[in-house]
Amino acid sequence: MGKPITYAFFRKNCKTCEKALAHLESLNIGLPSNAEDARKVRKSQDEMVALARQHKRVISIKGSKVVECVIQKDDPTPAAILGLLSGPSGNLRAPTITVGKTLLVGFQPEAYDQLLS
Repeated sequence: MGKPITYAFFRKNCKTCEKALAHLESLNIGLPSNAEDARKVRKSQDEMVALARQHKRVISIKGSKVVECVIQKDDPTPAAILGLLSGPSGNLRAPTITVGKTLLVGFQPEAYDQLLS
């Protein structure tokens, strides 16, 4: 079994979230009990910046583009963090998961495999 997911932020009826959940199921990995529903929970900009700063690195996936930020080394500005984490609505993008000290936003099967193995 792979590394456990300690935080998850998913939205029901989201195609990307559905792909991510199906991929997790194929790996026999479930979501934690504290998983949040993006339709019901809104994250403020301050909450998103604080969430990122709780991690050593942030991996943001938008389409085929993968951006990795090492928080202490890169010392990103709050605006840069929000650029990685927030979607068009201004809320935290879904799907988002935490594995260890890594926050992964978006979905790409290879990134999930690498992070969860």
